[in-house]
Amino acid sequence: MAVGSPVGDLIQAFQDFFRDNQFKVDINTQDFNWQLNQHNGWVKGFEDDIASAQNDIAQTTAHLNNVLYPLKAQLEEQLVRDEALIVKTLAEMDAATTERAKNSAEHAQYVDEATEAIGAIDECLDLLAGLDGGAPSLI
Repeated sequence: MAVGSPVGDLIQAFQDFFRDNQFKVDINTQDFNWQLNQHNGWVKGFEDDIASAQNDIAQTTAHLNNVLYPLKAQLEEQLVRDEALIVKTLAEMDAATTERAKNSAEHAQYVDEATEAIGAIDECLDLLAGLDGGAPSLI
């Protein structure tokens, strides 16, 4: 085939077209491989993040089940005991206050009676002293 002939030009055009397409395919393949590597990196990162989150969830769940829930139950039991103790203590305080008021009233009455008795004894002693001293007697 002669150079410059229509068939030669057509063959040359097909060869140029083939080279151009091969170049574009190579570029697209490289771009695809780069994007695939980037995608795989993201997937790996997401998988690592998910695995880390699952590990954190497992640790937190274990901590909840083994430490925090039992502690909550203990604290709730202690709260019930403390509330019962408060009720009991308040009742005992009321009883003690009532007893102290009663004892105080009884003591005040005793003091009044004792003071009157002392006064009566003092009068008796004065009378006896008067009798002993030779003073006139009403007897």
